[in-house]
Amino acid sequence: MKTLYIEALSGISGDMLLASLIDAQENLEYLKKELSKLPLDFEIKLNEKKISGIKTKLLQIKENKTQPLRKKKEIERIIMESALDKNIKEKSIEILNILGEAEAKVHATSVENIHFHEIGALDTIVDIVGSVIMVEKINPKKIICSKINLGSGFVEIEHGRLPVPAPASAEIAKGMLTFSTDSGMELATPTGLAIIKGIANDFGNIPTAKIKRTGYGIGTRSSDNNPNIVRTFILEEAGDEWTTEIITNIDDSTPEILGYAMEKLLKEGALDVYLTPIQMKKQRPATKLSVICKNKDAEKLSKIIMKETTTTGVRMIETKRKKLNEKIETITMYKKKIRVKLGFLDNESDTELVNVSPEFEDCKKLAQEKNIPLKLVIEEAKEKAKNSYKN
Repeated sequence: MKTLYIEALSGISGDMLLASLIDAQENLEYLKKELSKLPLDFEIKLNEKKISGIKTKLLQIKENKTQPLRKKKEIERIIMESALDKNIKEKSIEILNILGEAEAKVHATSVENIHFHEIGALDTIVDIVGSVIMVEKINPKKIICSKINLGSGFVEIEHGRLPVPAPASAEIAKGMLTFSTDSGMELATPTGLAIIKGIANDFGNIPTAKIKRTGYGIGTRSSDNNPNIVRTFILEEAGDEWTTEIITNIDDSTPEILGYAMEKLLKEGALDVYLTPIQMKKQRPATKLSVICKNKDAEKLSKIIMKETTTTGVRMIETKRKKLNEKIETITMYKKKIRVKLGFLDNESDTELVNVSPEFEDCKKLAQEKNIPLKLVIEEAKEKAKNSYKN
């Protein structure tokens, strides 16, 4: 499973992110070809520069003619009328909306009236669309971003001198993991934050995985004394996955309440929920509620447990889960479609099929319609799926 990890520990901007994505794939010509589908007159160049002895990339965008100030609707039209793929257009517009809504809110106006002059209309379009193009090229299963360094000090904008983070940056950064260092400069720009907010699935540390490629993108003010670098990792994750186990012991709740809580937890994304009979102090019979979930869902599910049960607290333990690589295949039996889940184990030299599991409800429906014993339907579906995979 391919994962894109974006490290923004020294800040993030649109050009820094795009430079790092290009560097990680070493495919500037592909980006130029795709960006040429936009009806805009510009050139893009990637320069190499050493920062603290490390080879990095600096992106430069040159306007071949003076660009007008554009409102959001016009930028949308430019993107939508281009020959870019539909999903690239849609994701670019989504990011543009994040940026536009933040700017409109802090300036107390409408999104339609916002000019993207403070960050440069052409730069905005190229940074957003270019980043989406390069992410689509990588085609990761998930995208994770580190916590983001917002910087400190003051920033000069058209409306005056404001503290870092600038109002638009602060608005976009809501819900993201951020921190600040005593850099004396703005390290995270509205465009960079908007792109991350539009593409990232999660925030946190780099996951356990094999590093396949890395890329380094810098800003124009990056120096040896103040390295302003975005680092991109293209990762290949193994079957191992880090999850969270949420545990609580309850001795004063009814089975109905616990059953309802279990249903709600599963509906809200829990990977597994189970109840174990235990004995607590004063020899009271009780129930241990255990929830397995993705790390990003731990906080949300903990709140559900405390709202829906009588517990006053939970314990959270990070656990490692090893999974087979799974894919769903469809076979035909008695002119009916049966979904079958195939589980593969990755070995050093090949991939081994180790588990075949027909969808129970599909088999049950077929067994009832054809009046065939359910166990025979399941066995036949397993054999047919195995033979289809071998062939």
